[in-house]
Amino acid sequence: MRIIGKTGSSGFIVTAGMEELCQVMGFHSSYGMKDSEKPDVGRDIKVSDLYQALSVSRERREEIAKLANQLRTVAGRVDSINQALASPIVEVEVKS
Repeated sequence: MRIIGKTGSSGFIVTAGMEELCQVMGFHSSYGMKDSEKPDVGRDIKVSDLYQALSVSRERREEIAKLANQLRTVAGRVDSINQALASPIVEVEVKS
């Protein structure tokens, strides 16, 4: 990304490649974007909103890591229940 001009006291005109813009928009690359999401002339990119989300994630890193571990635990339990439900129920006939 390169600054090529200035618009007033706080604005800039920049040039950037497609992949750079996609990354600024929060995507790994343009490959993962729908056509309607891709950068185009006249499109507004809310960089401050994206930065705010990233900032909150960084500030709450420990809380998010704890939540991720809790979700993994619950997912493991659900997988165990699903496996048990998928197993056939065998009835044993007792002859007297």
